[in-house]
Amino acid sequence: MSKKILLLCAAAVSIISFSSCKKEGHRRNGDLPNITPAIINATVKAGDTYILSVAPYGNGTASITKQATAYSVSEISYDAYNGGYVYKYVTTGGAKVGKSATDQVILKVTNQSTGGGGCGGRESSTVNSERSITINMTLE
Repeated sequence: MSKKILLLCAAAVSIISFSSCKKEGHRRNGDLPNITPAIINATVKAGDTYILSVAPYGNGTASITKQATAYSVSEISYDAYNGGYVYKYVTTGGAKVGKSATDQVILKVTNQSTGGGGCGGRESSTVNSERSITINMTLE
């Protein structure tokens, strides 16, 4: 009888150990969180500078995946003062009088979350996910 109880307890401990790895917030390699792309519509007047802090969209690196077409400056740089990446867009000039033009840039921002990656928090892991930011600009 005691062998049956011992085997039953061992089986219960095994089941609990494996099920704890599936708790919310625990991810295995390859399980990235579902992050919806951001779409921003902006109006930029001739000679104006448009600046976007990408910190609200991710805390990792940032890059341009689709470059704008009508710009004198379109770049991402690290702002050490505020501790995050910023996107800067400067128009080449205005649209023809009475007309507007459009431009688009797509950014990629990584989000890094660190925490207990293994079962029971015994291991530390970093989960990287990517989020795209599409900026649709109306140039006036």
